Amino acid sequence: MVAEIMVALAINATEVNGSPIFTAYLRDITERKRAEETNRRLAAIIESSGDAIISKDLDEIVTSWNKEAERLFGYSADEIIGKPITVLVPPDRHDEELGIIERLRQGRACPSLRDGLPAARTGPRSTFRWQFRQSKMRPGTLSVRQKLRVT
Repeated sequence: MVAEIMVALAINATEVNGSPIFTAYLRDITERKRAEETNRRLAAIIESSGDAIISKDLDEIVTSWNKEAERLFGYSADEIIGKPITVLVPPDRHDEELGIIERLRQGRACPSLRDGLPAARTGPRSTFRWQFRQSKMRPGTLSVRQKLRVT
């Protein structure tokens, strides 16, 4: 069986006694390229999801925002990334959000579902069912699973 690997080639040129000498280095980058492809594929899945997927860090700052989040909340990624998650939470529920962040900081479980009335920027206000997914790599990842219209 023949195995293929991807390599990066670096060539250094030097001169010794007036004659050029070249040194070449090969580095196996197969795993790095596979990881990059996996990351691209996962990013495409998140971006095309029918769910709003929002990530926040333990400082309550929005770190990622997909197209469905943009549609539901009315903020573009450029407008919301770097802002506090509380921008999306009504003032009367800020304490609840701060409690969730504190639980995440302590490594404790959070409720996986909660209903809420986010402060959507445009259109009629709607309640949403928020689903938390705790991630070892990205603590505080949120998925807005279901949009429920308030009548």
